[in-house]
Amino acid sequence: MFPGGFIPNLDDGGVDVLVAQANFLPGGCLLTAALYHAASDGVALFTFGNIWADNCKAAQSGGPSVELLPGISDRSLLGDIWRREAAEGVLGVNGIGPRHLLGLSDSKTIVKSTGSQTPGMRVQRRNSSKMISAIFYIPAVGFRLLLDQCVGENNSGIRVSGNDAVCALIWRHSLRARAKAATQSRDSNLSSDDSDPAARLDMILDGRLDFSSSVPPTYLGNLTATVQPQLPLSELTGSDTPLITVARVIREATLSVNQATLFEAYALLNSWPDYDGLQVQKTQRRSGLHGHSLLVTSLLPMPLHTQVAFGGGVFANGGVPDASRLLMGSFKHASRICFILPRKKSGAVEFILNLFEDELELLMEDDEFAKYAMFLS
Repeated sequence: MFPGGFIPNLDDGGVDVLVAQANFLPGGCLLTAALYHAASDGVALFTFGNIWADNCKAAQSGGPSVELLPGISDRSLLGDIWRREAAEGVLGVNGIGPRHLLGLSDSKTIVKSTGSQTPGMRVQRRNSSKMISAIFYIPAVGFRLLLDQCVGENNSGIRVSGNDAVCALIWRHSLRARAKAATQSRDSNLSSDDSDPAARLDMILDGRLDFSSSVPPTYLGNLTATVQPQLPLSELTGSDTPLITVARVIREATLSVNQATLFEAYALLNSWPDYDGLQVQKTQRRSGLHGHSLLVTSLLPMPLHTQVAFGGGVFANGGVPDASRLLMGSFKHASRICFILPRKKSGAVEFILNLFEDELELLMEDDEFAKYAMFLS
């Protein structure tokens, strides 16, 4: 059995940071893999899959194994680039910088307690309630309709992407369902007098391209940034707010990620005295089960279904994966999270979102959401 949660023993002299398993089934093969997130990010996991597929093809054809590009596993690479390319002033940063790119709040106080809490409405769930991971499907026609909706209403000069539009759809409607469920729940406990709290999206972006052209796109380390667009909950979820407004807020937030801000964020990390203290602050900031935040990681640009192919010598369809999924078990009790999966060959988009059962029911009753997406499983 493939391990549901992969956390290596860091007390060992050298630890495994990846586990993978091939499960051969009648008429198919189910491949599973997990990377230890402290060592590598989602883009690195995709790169590993690509390397695995290329070597599988080489084995079928009798060709040589794939040679890795220099530097893709060099853990000193980012520091070397930062020292070489950063402006002189950035090198002296001490506790000042774009903290949100690291998933931190603006406060510079080191919080020593653990747990995550978001201001605003806190909902205590009944013991019978359980969080489930729901898979949703946006057909190609729905994706085009969504993009046309955002582009057609955009008069600001800020061009939104397909990823912005999908994230806007998920952020808006998942928070709308959560807010309705909180209002209807008999166990809700308002811990704030704020009648219109801020809703926050924690959106994880790949920083390889913006950090430096010297970073290989297949770099196997961690190089991500967090952008945190916010809107009043009533504006985000209100039917009078055009979806393009939400998408523009997301796009404006992503524009804060560039080489200068990433170098400042790296300088801030470099000045941090204690890694454990940093992790405590990130835990405090994480999108918890309660409140009005959502963490989104998008793999939409990853060409999984067009470039990753395990070869036609053994597999049908050239060994191209039919579908991809993510293990969600470890998130069910810790975080409100959504993964947008790589876009399918057909142009369709799938995403996985964890919700309580009553929230899922409310989301499925949302007519505006149903214009673009449908519940899959």
